Amino acid sequence: MSAPQRREQLLDLCARIVDVEGFHAATLDRVANDAGVSRTVLYQHFGGLDGLFDAVIERATDRAGEALTAATADWSAVSPVEAMARVLDAVDADPATWRMFLVLPPAGPPALAEALERARAEIRRYVIETLGGGVSETDSVSDPDLAARLMQAVADELVRLRLADPAIFTHERLLDQYGAMVKPLMGRPARRGSKRTT
Repeated sequence: MSAPQRREQLLDLCARIVDVEGFHAATLDRVANDAGVSRTVLYQHFGGLDGLFDAVIERATDRAGEALTAATADWSAVSPVEAMARVLDAVDADPATWRMFLVLPPAGPPALAEALERARAEIRRYVIETLGGGVSETDSVSDPDLAARLMQAVADELVRLRLADPAIFTHERLLDQYGAMVKPLMGRPARRGSKRTT
């Protein structure tokens, strides 16, 4: 196995343990045993447990960031509901990544909380720019920061519900409610986007 392949294997194993049991269960011994390698290999790749956790979190942050960028790339051309639908598609495609940020207890390493706060701040900045740019004074949002925070809180909870029980919390159910809740926050009719049947 090449060094990059071994690194990915170790990250995958650690991420799987974290997803199922939490960060506390992902010890160096556990990851090394599951990978069939010595602890020395983990030290060579990551410098220790903190480095391993940092790498797992960085990879998850990159994956979630790419998914969010794709979901909101043409925000001005789609409705907030369509953007949320794209986020839910990304959640379904990689639930472990999203569970790490939105479901795991807050007892994870500091890097996890820092990555989550950076991502949330970037999302809020993007939404604030969009909400503040109405075509006239009458259709712009009076408090874009507060509206962005509320939209983010609702979106976070929708993702948590989807991860908890996708059979009960279907795309259609979540998106119908999101649309009803986000319309008043937008301060104007939601932008028209493509219709979804998911």
